[in-house]
Amino acid sequence: GIVFDVHSKSNVTVYITGLEFYTSMKGSLFYEIYTKKGKYNEAGTLGDLSFYTPISSGLVMGPGPCIYEDSSVTSGLDDSVATLERTSLCPMAVIPKEGFMVDGAGDSIDTNSTEAYSLSIPVNGTKTFYVTLASANLLVRPIATTNSFDTTVVASTSHLDIHDGVASLTYPFSTNPDLFHDGK
Repeated sequence: GIVFDVHSKSNVTVYITGLEFYTSMKGSLFYEIYTKKGKYNEAGTLGDLSFYTPISSGLVMGPGPCIYEDSSVTSGLDDSVATLERTSLCPMAVIPKEGFMVDGAGDSIDTNSTEAYSLSIPVNGTKTFYVTLASANLLVRPIATTNSFDTTVVASTSHLDIHDGVASLTYPFSTNPDLFHDGK
């Protein structure tokens, strides 16, 4: 699994309406998502599911491994300089917004209303997410960009930042720090 933080940086509450991840498997995958308030590296909370709330689980279709294509590019006045470029297409498995809806004890849900979403991040708040599969097919970035985890922003919008995290080498994750991989 993977553990990472999402921080709301705007003056509005951020509602989680879906999640996507990379997987090497093509076909049906069982996933689980947990969350907790605050950062994942707070003392004593990493790997201890008693601090986390399960927010979504179910089956999702894995699109399969990345597809790599090589192409040559020529440059120079006489096209004499050729370089090889490798591009990749990595489709993602998608957990739709229905995976984050408030059940309401059988009440119908207005899917256009932000109040229907069970997961939000308050203004300038941080939530940790633990995303795991029942198989070893979750792909993570192999090399860290810095040695400082939880401070490196790996994706950003005007409303939120997604921070670098760690990979759990067990299912479910463990409090043993040797069973986490931080890309180093």
